[in-house]
Amino acid sequence: MAEGVRSDAFQRLKIDSLSDPSCYPHPVGRVETIETHLSWVFLAGAFAYKLKKPVIYDHLDLRSLDSRYENSIREVALNRRLAPDVYVGAIPLVMTPSRVLRLECEGETVDWLVRMHRLPGDRMLDRMLDAGRATRADVERVIRLLATFYRRATPAVTRAEDYDAALRRTLASNREALTDPAFEACADGLDDGPAALLDAQQSFLGDHADVFARRVERGRIVEGHGDLRPEHVCLTSPPVIYDCLDFSRALRVADAADELSFLALECERLGFDWVDPVIWQCYAEAAGDRPPRVLVAFYKSVRACTWARLALGRTRELAREDWQPWLEHANSYLKLAGAHLPQ
Repeated sequence: MAEGVRSDAFQRLKIDSLSDPSCYPHPVGRVETIETHLSWVFLAGAFAYKLKKPVIYDHLDLRSLDSRYENSIREVALNRRLAPDVYVGAIPLVMTPSRVLRLECEGETVDWLVRMHRLPGDRMLDRMLDAGRATRADVERVIRLLATFYRRATPAVTRAEDYDAALRRTLASNREALTDPAFEACADGLDDGPAALLDAQQSFLGDHADVFARRVERGRIVEGHGDLRPEHVCLTSPPVIYDCLDFSRALRVADAADELSFLALECERLGFDWVDPVIWQCYAEAAGDRPPRVLVAFYKSVRACTWARLALGRTRELAREDWQPWLEHANSYLKLAGAHLPQ
């Protein structure tokens, strides 16, 4: 659970300083600042800089300077797997002898930032889809990149019982959140509520143990990207996939088909159903892997429930009167989960 973000004057000073073009060691005309759930991102000239928030969650503790440094180093290393030329490195934010904050100067290091080459925002897959500019060939290039990545990865799980246990933990976490009476309103549109949906997923897992065991035997469970959404795919040449889920290896370990199912699900959620068959045809040709459609449906349904859970989690940081957008977001995912529940 979040303990919140430090809001003291020094934290504010960091943000204000990084919003000033003079803070940077290269020419910057204007700094654009974007706040995300876990960080502040500063778009400055040819680069983007990410400052971690000093927060704590179940899988992440960034309250200390050392932890933010280690997380920044890990983020760079992990993202270089699929975006090798984007992530430059971790650089220090320094308090200079004249008591001003600057990047890469002499003085006391007060924080660390991840430096990245800026990517063209209009080339992100979600925006290209929305503009009607993404083509089948674009999607195929992305899938071939991922197929090569998965093929070269060392299997992360080698025992069927370990993979079964991991999936059951995910189902249990989803059940705990999605059956909380406080969020009953988010299940609007589900005939039997989320409990029946979760029961069906649980039954599928038990009834198809052999399917999951074969995925393990064939080395398909790998340490992947962890957050394979269209907004994390940039259709440059070659394409790059960035902003992986860097803070938890356990959450990155998944069936390659599970990750691709999530990408297909997110494209569907945006209204682009045509992407799904392209993904699976290209992946089969590039990887020689044809996961059963019922397995893909299961993965989509579970992923949708997980994202409904994450949406509900955001309400813990808000006053109750501000819950509605997140309840609606969760509801949209629950409807997708129901639509993809394997029969």
